[in-house]
Amino acid sequence: MTTALVVLVILGGADTVGLTPAARATTPATTVTVNNPIRIPALASTPDGMLSTRVTTTAASATAEAVTTHAIGLTKGFRYKLTTCLTYRRNGAIPLARCADRLVDTVGSPAAIHASAPTVRISAQPRPSGPGSWAYFAGYTQVTYAAGGTADALTAGSVAYTMVAHSWPDDGLRGAGVAVPTRGESLAALPANDPVNSDGPYNGAINTGRPDSICRAVTTLTKGPFPVGLTTHHPAFAGAPAYYEVGGPTGSFAGKPPLGVMLVIHGGGWYAEGSGATTSVRPVADRWRARGWETVNLTYHACGRSLDDVLWFYDKTRAWFGPSAVVCASGASAGGHLALTLAAKRKGVYCVVSEGGPTDLQRIQGQAAFELGSGAADQTNGGRILHNVAAAAFGGDNLASISPVSMSQDYLKDTRVLQGFALDDPLVPFQQALDLRRSMLAVNPSAYVDTVQLAHGPVSFVHATISRDAMADFLLREERLVAPITSDCELGTAGSRR
Repeated sequence: MTTALVVLVILGGADTVGLTPAARATTPATTVTVNNPIRIPALASTPDGMLSTRVTTTAASATAEAVTTHAIGLTKGFRYKLTTCLTYRRNGAIPLARCADRLVDTVGSPAAIHASAPTVRISAQPRPSGPGSWAYFAGYTQVTYAAGGTADALTAGSVAYTMVAHSWPDDGLRGAGVAVPTRGESLAALPANDPVNSDGPYNGAINTGRPDSICRAVTTLTKGPFPVGLTTHHPAFAGAPAYYEVGGPTGSFAGKPPLGVMLVIHGGGWYAEGSGATTSVRPVADRWRARGWETVNLTYHACGRSLDDVLWFYDKTRAWFGPSAVVCASGASAGGHLALTLAAKRKGVYCVVSEGGPTDLQRIQGQAAFELGSGAADQTNGGRILHNVAAAAFGGDNLASISPVSMSQDYLKDTRVLQGFALDDPLVPFQQALDLRRSMLAVNPSAYVDTVQLAHGPVSFVHATISRDAMADFLLREERLVAPITSDCELGTAGSRR
């Protein structure tokens, strides 16, 4: 018996109602409603409830609401989460998404119950303008359940949920979206579905790397005692947009002026945020502090706002420490991408350490990453997932402008760069590192861009594990990266100027 058979009771569905995509493209735009059934994949997509996405346009703006118009049937004995998301996408703009959850506990219920998912609204968004412009709203609802855990744990978000029903139609955006006409026009057409798909059964439209999926913040908070020597209050960062931790030099450097300032940027698909996200990169901050650096371990608003927050922290760092201060950035995965993009957009970033950071989001879907089964770099699913996750965060039409490879001719070409990739990385192809190296050297033949692939082993690294020797080599390369401003370091020959 499948999980969905146990979890959901079919209370009777409804056929899809509303205009077809072709009809919507030629319908005057005032108020348009699209209905999509909430279906149970394990039961041959039997419908159990309905999501309605209603869009109303005025002369200059558009407003949308996503609401479940039919109650959803839930069996007794389970703890459910009903989620509704609504997104607005306009070409050239960062996607806007809003989501809401409703927790429904039927553990103590004597029988199946009916419930509705939350209603979500996005108001007064600008209509597109100009030839070739487009915009659309798309709504989505999913039903998930937790097999265990207390009600408090579920509320705290510390229990995993399994999806059992969702509203995303088989024809994707063509069935879920509502096009918004350009200003002065009454007709609108949806853009084509994103053609980059990922492998495996459908697993939802929120942070999944599926075509036209939605980026939603996943916020975690720090737990346990706060480390000694760190502060979350620094005058340089008054009014910060997000949580941060500042730490000074340690060990033999304690009490001395820092050699430089290292911004430490966590990863997490651009959707991880919050103080808890910084804990994953505290070891990185610790080793730079032990080398005599001051560190700013920062988080950021998720999704499309992430880069703006990173830029804010750099600008405040530069303003506080002065124009001659050495400022670098170290990032893991999505944080590596943000660190490199920071160096492309801001003058004066002395160095960047990128651990498994993607560099070309527009082409990553066609590049091969490591496949555990074959033991070779011969699968593209990892790159396809990252392409779609990035498109959800920044907009698919913006990926070229947010890719460090396409910005090498800017300030990035003058930044010292170290890229470390695990040999077994299943997500980010090593070709991404090679492409950035090639593009930087093309515009600056004397650029310092150290690129290394790290052998497999038992030591944790970004996306995979590496050998102890590989980790030691990588740490030595970090020291060589900053050797010009670290006169008292005893360095080996692992790194090289390329």
